[in-house]
Amino acid sequence: MDNLLDLWGKTAPQGYHPAVFHMMDAGNVALVMLEANTQWRSAIDTLFQGMRDSAGLVAYIVALHDLGKISAAFQGQVDDQKERLKALGWDFGGWRMLYNKPHPIIGQATLASEENSVSLHLGTHLSEVVSEVIGGHHGTWQPKSAVQTAVDDLELDEPLCFATARQQVTDFLFAYYGLDDKVALVQPANISTTSMLLTGFSILCDWIASDTRFFPASPSTPLEHYAERSRSRANKAVETLGFSQPNLSGAPSKFSALFGFSEPRPLQLAIDAIPAALLEQPSLTIIEAPTGEGKTEAALALAHRIGLLRGSDAFYYALPTMATSNQMYARVSQYLKNELDLQMGVRLVHGQAALAQDLIDLTGLETHCESADIAQWFAPRKRALLAPFGVWAPSIKPSWPL
Repeated sequence: MDNLLDLWGKTAPQGYHPAVFHMMDAGNVALVMLEANTQWRSAIDTLFQGMRDSAGLVAYIVALHDLGKISAAFQGQVDDQKERLKALGWDFGGWRMLYNKPHPIIGQATLASEENSVSLHLGTHLSEVVSEVIGGHHGTWQPKSAVQTAVDDLELDEPLCFATARQQVTDFLFAYYGLDDKVALVQPANISTTSMLLTGFSILCDWIASDTRFFPASPSTPLEHYAERSRSRANKAVETLGFSQPNLSGAPSKFSALFGFSEPRPLQLAIDAIPAALLEQPSLTIIEAPTGEGKTEAALALAHRIGLLRGSDAFYYALPTMATSNQMYARVSQYLKNELDLQMGVRLVHGQAALAQDLIDLTGLETHCESADIAQWFAPRKRALLAPFGVWAPSIKPSWPL
């Protein structure tokens, strides 16, 4: 196993972060997320019904996302890293056909080859899920023809030492996450749904595990020491970024008690009358009323009722323009603090959000409700929609009439 630490996963000024360490980091982030975030745990539990604890299995699947980095093609991408590995005895051979093979395809091709370690551990159905997660963790799924071509090219060109290393990594991670042969009996409720959800979850965990503020390069750390350090780093990252903060409020569900209105309008009282059985399932509620009838409060009260039933108050408030979303951003921020008593920040999601958030007056809001670390991490638009609370608007003028 020691020579596996030669293989890099992330480069850094101080050297590199071993690929197997990064894979452990992502898997440990998954474990911590499932412990801390009821939404993810609830969603994933429905995928593996009947399994007493799926956290270790999910962590293993997430960790395998970068299996394709254990390859001649990936390890040879950086000249100084390649020369370092060659000096350590790693054989790169010719690998002519591998130059243009992205690591997600190589990882997926590994699972497509006969008698690979993952298939032996997990069985056919779960291996199909893992294959899709590995191939799609950069945001696009790979065509089957490209995967099959990669299978052929690996057999033709890649030195055996890298295929052996991939097998060693999968075996090590299987044991590291405490799995046994019983997981091969697990049947996902739906392969397509499971693949889709776990791909998204893997991307999130990979993003967090790639943040060098929490996971700095550790090229000289022994494997047995890093196993514990990785879990500690994952705990700190998930906590610092706000994913472990409670987003379920204990505020009352009755409209008048939630907002303190002594005489709610009929529209607002109608929210209390919606049967809970309807709100426990996916639903669409359309509210039509003149200006001033309290539609905003009615929508927020409805979202809170749904949150109490489903275990999370998280919501997005979507509006047609950036100007209206800027106004609603301040309003929602006040609502979280005053009515729900949640110290969670709100993300404003549109093209001018960074400028607008600096200009909008949030007088009376405590500054700690959104820390600098949380704000910085959720700032990119790809990540903004992962925040528990947000106000969204299109970044261009909509084509429909307002």
